[in-house]
Amino acid sequence: MTILRLVLLVCVAATHEVAARPNIVFIMADDLGWNDVGYHGGKARTPHIDTLAKRGLKLERFYAYPMCNPTRIALMSGLQTVAVVNRIAEEGLPQQSLPLNVKTLPEVFRAAGYQTFMMGKWHIGREHVDYFAHNRGFDHFYGFLNAGIDFYSHVARGGLDWQRNGKSVREEGYSTDLFTEEAIKMLKTRDKNKPTFLYVAYNAVHAPFQAPPSAVDQYANVSNRSKRIYYAMTTRMDDGIGRILQTLEGEGMADNTLVVFVSDNGGARRADNNPLRSGKGSTFEGGIRVPGVIYMPGALEGGRESHQFVTMHDWLPTLAAAVDVPVKNASELYGKNLWAALRDDKVTENRDFLLGHRGKFAVFEKEWKLVRNNGETYLFRVEEDPSEKNDLKEMHPEIVERLNARIAAVERPGTIVRASGLGRRGGRGAHGKRGRGPGGRGRSGAQTEERREPWAEAAARD
Repeated sequence: MTILRLVLLVCVAATHEVAARPNIVFIMADDLGWNDVGYHGGKARTPHIDTLAKRGLKLERFYAYPMCNPTRIALMSGLQTVAVVNRIAEEGLPQQSLPLNVKTLPEVFRAAGYQTFMMGKWHIGREHVDYFAHNRGFDHFYGFLNAGIDFYSHVARGGLDWQRNGKSVREEGYSTDLFTEEAIKMLKTRDKNKPTFLYVAYNAVHAPFQAPPSAVDQYANVSNRSKRIYYAMTTRMDDGIGRILQTLEGEGMADNTLVVFVSDNGGARRADNNPLRSGKGSTFEGGIRVPGVIYMPGALEGGRESHQFVTMHDWLPTLAAAVDVPVKNASELYGKNLWAALRDDKVTENRDFLLGHRGKFAVFEKEWKLVRNNGETYLFRVEEDPSEKNDLKEMHPEIVERLNARIAAVERPGTIVRASGLGRRGGRGAHGKRGRGPGGRGRSGAQTEERREPWAEAAARD
């Protein structure tokens, strides 16, 4: 055999090995509560999410951050968001961003031969085009940059916030449906010689509360109009998830695809986090313990639930291990590779973990959880008290002191992060003026209006 022929055979074998790697579809809901999914008893119909939960592994102790932005930093970096936010402040970097020299999850997969697509809410870099998703490891990005947008006009803080790869696009349609359509298009037009990493970050069920009339009409028997709209938003997202899963089947990808579904934080107003305490913005269980499902036919035994402590940071090393992708800086990550624990149903005990945002912290140590919300301290044993009804701080002051010291070691003065740069222009609150599209209700009585230049064009300038 000639050397040239040998080299060609090795190259072909390597190409087949990369192409044979499992695909990954990661789906994230926005502000979806613990009890908003059918498999937890929710009142909105979520048959496709429920089917994933039935066939896959339900993560019953899955934790995110209490707000959207820090959760997305944790997912994309595998790093502890508290440390990243401190670094952003120390170095004067754009707030609510991910520093440019941090390697991202899609960069890890793209380096291993994956094609990487994203649709939806980015929310970790809007100040300059260098921070946009298509410059942080995604081959294709279709979505928006801010915390929330009008579902119909696609406006945030007075400017159009809707783009493909850094170029604003003006399109009619309900954002949930448009993200689904784009995901389906990318799956159908993908390079079939490469594995696919697809990230769909829906903005449902985040405010403003808007849904198509046909979706709202499905809940005509619900007397509360606000609840009808909220349930409609939830079901419309579930419909989109079902269409993506159906496309995987039609493309012959279903048996070789790992699928994850999670929420980015606990539910906000109109959500149902029962039986967990509180919701979005707090570090009680209702703010950080969220629905999570992982499904991988042939690799994960389905129909189970896991009480393994899993955090948003863990996805980068865990997904990489599941598909045999190397992570060069794994030892520097806050997240842990839990693939073997999930696959083999062997719970990794005694995971210590700290998260926090804007002066609110939670510290987990063995059976203990310390909560600090704006100076108020609580101590719980959440495994036996998931509703956090029994505050044990008076009985165990030494534990409170020890866990508070861990917060003091990472907390910075002035931890309340405020929007900066572009976010101030034409702004009115965290999500812009609340609008109303078909099926929605807001202060303005109309869809959010555009009154300044589009975000993509403004942020593309030095």
